[in-house]
Amino acid sequence: MKTENEALVRLFHDNPENAPDLLYLSGFMAPDALTLLEVRGTKVLAVSPLEYGRAVKTAKVDRIVDTASILPAAKASFGDGLSPESLIILSLCKEYGVGRVEVPRVFPVALADELRRKGLELHPSASAQVNERLLKSESEVEHIRDAVRITEDALAMVRERLGAASVGKDGVLYWGGEVLTAERVHVWVETLCLEKGAVAHHPIVAGGDQACDPHERGSGPLRAGELIIVDLFPRSKSSHYWGDLTRTFFKGKPGMEQRKLVDAVRSAQLIALDRIADGVVAGDVHAEVESHFNSLGYRSEVSGGTYTGFFHGTGHGLGLDIHEAPRLGRNVPVVLRSGMVVTVEPGLYYPGVGGCRIEDDVVVRAGGCELLSHFDYDWILD
Repeated sequence: MKTENEALVRLFHDNPENAPDLLYLSGFMAPDALTLLEVRGTKVLAVSPLEYGRAVKTAKVDRIVDTASILPAAKASFGDGLSPESLIILSLCKEYGVGRVEVPRVFPVALADELRRKGLELHPSASAQVNERLLKSESEVEHIRDAVRITEDALAMVRERLGAASVGKDGVLYWGGEVLTAERVHVWVETLCLEKGAVAHHPIVAGGDQACDPHERGSGPLRAGELIIVDLFPRSKSSHYWGDLTRTFFKGKPGMEQRKLVDAVRSAQLIALDRIADGVVAGDVHAEVESHFNSLGYRSEVSGGTYTGFFHGTGHGLGLDIHEAPRLGRNVPVVLRSGMVVTVEPGLYYPGVGGCRIEDDVVVRAGGCELLSHFDYDWILD
């Protein structure tokens, strides 16, 4: 079957819900796995009869194939004992004279084994995502901006209700006569986002030492006198693009250590925002943030098995995936280019004092970056 010596063509088999590359290239969302073969500038999408009619109307490809229509001939050609997915892929590759394909790093192992046994050469992609997704078009930027607006609405609701909450015994917050828990706020956020056409995936509302674990969702009662990190990242149900914003709030009068921590994070974010521009190396942005924290005495270390200080990246790409390229992290050599969309989210985490993270979304432009988020930075709630 090794009939071509041309550059590798691309093969995808996955659920678009969980495969941003496939969603980007096909323009088609479905709950089940689809097959996409891209060869010589032609994109061929194979779907089941269940999805065929909708795909014909909405998919942004050159050809739609009904899998039911090609399976009988594929079985006759390649024999029994193969999965339907293998038969479809082998049939398409035979039709287009393809013997070598490039597949994503997460291509199904069992499927890959079957295809290789039948002589198809599979080569994992060198990158984690297709390069086309790195630079966003203006329409993509607008999709992200729309998702960010929903995120801002959810943040505003959380801040308003935290501010209006009453303080009970031991600093526990109350809303409507009941203890205000992180879980309750999660539901508020998820409900508001759904009403506005987005899905809030695992919102983070974490106070006190819980917030010192950056991906801890938060649980139990929220309290005055503690820094509360609220990190929200809903995905639009229509465009499938994400927003991602974080603010840190405090109910009551913060102490000096807490004030200094928040001031340090905000000043670090301003340094990063000022540095990001077309032609700047991503790792250099992160290095300046680290240097700034070190200059203020905020060292990062591991103590008793716990990371403290600044121990994550300054940011990450944002688009059809919540975490995509490019990363703004240590020694990342990627050169930022106009059209890239990234988060800017430095943070500091010290158990006993608390955690603080401040995050905005920007699009890289020539000479600087454009904020896609416009939520203010008022964090003290009396």
